[in-house]
Amino acid sequence: MSCLPYVFFLFSIFFSFKIEAENKAKRFFPAFYPLSKSSFLWQNKTEFFHTMGTVDETGKRASFKSNEFYRKLDNNLSFYYAMASNFSIGLELLARYHESSPMQEDSSVVKLSSGGLESFKTFFLWNLMNTPSLSWTLEVFARQTFYQEKTSDPIKKETPDKERLVLGDDGSYLTFLLHGRFKIGTAWEFLSSLGYQKTPIRLSPEIPYNFAFSFAPKNTRWMFFLGTEGILSLKQDRYQNTPEEKEQVPSGMSADINSINRSFISPYTQLGFGISENFLLSVKGFFQYGLTSSNSGPGAMLQLSMGNFLQENTAKKHLESFKQYEFEAIVSEVSEKQNYVRINNGERHYLQLGQKFDIFRSDYKGGEILVAQAVLIKIFPNHSILKVTIKFSRDPIQKGDIARGN
Repeated sequence: MSCLPYVFFLFSIFFSFKIEAENKAKRFFPAFYPLSKSSFLWQNKTEFFHTMGTVDETGKRASFKSNEFYRKLDNNLSFYYAMASNFSIGLELLARYHESSPMQEDSSVVKLSSGGLESFKTFFLWNLMNTPSLSWTLEVFARQTFYQEKTSDPIKKETPDKERLVLGDDGSYLTFLLHGRFKIGTAWEFLSSLGYQKTPIRLSPEIPYNFAFSFAPKNTRWMFFLGTEGILSLKQDRYQNTPEEKEQVPSGMSADINSINRSFISPYTQLGFGISENFLLSVKGFFQYGLTSSNSGPGAMLQLSMGNFLQENTAKKHLESFKQYEFEAIVSEVSEKQNYVRINNGERHYLQLGQKFDIFRSDYKGGEILVAQAVLIKIFPNHSILKVTIKFSRDPIQKGDIARGN
């Protein structure tokens, strides 16, 4: 693809960044790496798509003529807020501008365009499990368009207004997604998203999906993705056997609107790199390949993310108020939900109930990162149980981390 030279150019830029103790890009992708409590994240995503052709509900392809086109520019503004370390809520606004040049019955071409606020979305992310090697997150969102279009009835011989172009398929959408993260190497992970989307009544329900390999080396601020996403129709459109009877809205040259059992696949590459501690810039190139009743063509995305990761800032303040530790132990076991840890010191080491411990992890420079704070709740002769009270880092507590108390 034409974006490949830029990929190699960006790689040369990434290595000029200041080396960090952990990969700072991951925290900008909350579906796979949960935000720490009280943190928030803003994302502004602009996506451009240029259609080269369409495919109908039977799979028959049609390429555009030289004077025909359909182009779309979407801008999404999203906000995430972590109410807990495993639960975030959010809002999203979508604005759209698109234009088309359909061929008229007299062989003339007219340019159509429309723009404005397309939809409003509310959502939540509930992290069900988060360990160094595995994570599961449930996302549920509801989307409502700002407009309602009047359809044309083919039975009454009505035809769509050819002088207009609607923003999209109007109505309410409800989507359930399960996001998974699977560690497959030191820097490699496999990411998956699979779900169910309830669409407006005149469209078939769909299965949205996204599968990708991610490469995120430690001690850097960048992250690379190679994957594919798309939509699979459940083929429940009420007009799938009589497409000529389906109500129509003016859609120009786009097959994504007025679709019947739409399905498409979209391979992509994406790079995210940290501009600073709290800013991440992502670039993405993709090619949407229509399978049924959809568009085909290339596209590109540019996204700027800004985060305020309060727990990490709290960790810095906590370290600034550092006082000398009297005890040091090693984390020997961590509960599945990351709320309890076991350390290898007990009664024989003069520990007492209620003592507070800070949990650290060594970094590649020989320094240490404050991961969490915990309190001692049970004591045994040779080990003790701590309850985690504050998480300072998005990364999970791991076996081998150091617990220091006073």
